[in-house]
Amino acid sequence: MPTRPRILYCSLFAWMSITGGRFLAPFLEHEAAFSDSWIGITLAISFVIDSLMAPMYGALADAREQRHPNWGRSQVLLAGVILGTICFLLHGISNLTSPATTTTTDTTYTDRIELVYHFVVQCMYAFCFAVMFPVLDGMTLDFLHNQHGESTKDYGKERLFGAASWGITNLLMGPMLDRFGFLVLYPCAIASAIYCAVTIWIYSKAQESSSLTLESQTFSSGAKIEDHLPKEEIKDGDDDAASAIAGSWKLLCLVMGTCYGAAFVACYFVLATGFSVVENLVFLFFEFLGGSNTICAITVALTVVFEIPMFRIAPSLLRNFGVGWMLLLANGAFFIRIVGYTLIPQGQSWWVFFLEPLHGLTYAGSQSAAVEYVNQHMPAGKEASGQGIILLVRGSGGVLGLWLGGVLEDSLGPRTMYRIFATVTVLGMTVFATIRQKYRHEEEEGYRRIGDIEGSVTV
Repeated sequence: MPTRPRILYCSLFAWMSITGGRFLAPFLEHEAAFSDSWIGITLAISFVIDSLMAPMYGALADAREQRHPNWGRSQVLLAGVILGTICFLLHGISNLTSPATTTTTDTTYTDRIELVYHFVVQCMYAFCFAVMFPVLDGMTLDFLHNQHGESTKDYGKERLFGAASWGITNLLMGPMLDRFGFLVLYPCAIASAIYCAVTIWIYSKAQESSSLTLESQTFSSGAKIEDHLPKEEIKDGDDDAASAIAGSWKLLCLVMGTCYGAAFVACYFVLATGFSVVENLVFLFFEFLGGSNTICAITVALTVVFEIPMFRIAPSLLRNFGVGWMLLLANGAFFIRIVGYTLIPQGQSWWVFFLEPLHGLTYAGSQSAAVEYVNQHMPAGKEASGQGIILLVRGSGGVLGLWLGGVLEDSLGPRTMYRIFATVTVLGMTVFATIRQKYRHEEEEGYRRIGDIEGSVTV
């Protein structure tokens, strides 16, 4: 049985949950002394970086994979993990170098310097974090494409292992944070980075062995290797990263080339605006309600418990109902969840346990739908580039969501802020559902014209 991408999801999601997961906002609040507004600004800018860099990293990974088969994407992924870990550890240097005694004037000046320092370090981390999703998802889609009897619709079956790792890691981190404080994240970040490096090497080595076996069988049958490779892998100049990056706009046009496509991307964008607020700032809201880090960790475990089966059945749902229905399901679950937040009484944070399972429907549904929809439009060999497009849309929505969320929370309070996002979500759902009904044939046809596009468009 071949070594599958699921081992990468296990390790990388453990690393991401420690260095950039839901505890990041409380971490910045306690370790970097960020206010809620500064947290929102910092995370919004991080989303800008993520949105801009993800397509480029995806294209770079595809280009390196063509130059270094089985190892190119892995090299980019490993570089992101190592550099991201270093950036995260730089947050701790400020605590070690802070003077023991200062005057009032010195304290004000030092606080400003530390604020800027932590802000810059977090932005540096964002440049590294942007590597993760486009490259990892691209590697998974490429693996599934080359496996007999499997298709890219089986993406969810691999991705669910990331969800499981995310939940288990957060569940372990909650009590540790309550017991030891946020300093415990630093050694955990180092340990998880080593774990990532080991699994990346194991996976790449296994893929290399599989390729050598295929080449041996091909030579023994008397066929040419070139006859079994996708055309994009043997085109002259296709390994040039600059040309691949320049083609990101063309890929986006392929995805949004119809009314249905534009409506799908717009609905996904609207969902991303609200989802970014929940994913990045909800632990601050739970603290506002009186919840501990352990309660926050349990909520993550609950989301995963329902996210895993959703990813598991995602291929069947996509085949039977289509990507549009999946996206509408995700939006509906998100609407119920954030309206529920606004009804929780102060001091009774345990009510969130009944709402967090809806996260599984929202995230697994929207992610599976978006990955499959975009992959339908990607020429062969551009899997990571296509996932970069998803990150571009989701990241852009995240920037807008975090910025508006911060402004609305400061002026109107968190409950009103969530109600506004719920209203926007319903409007996005309604528009997409209307357009989907009119152009349903485009979804049902599955864009059979993709084959013609792959042969005529040079990206």
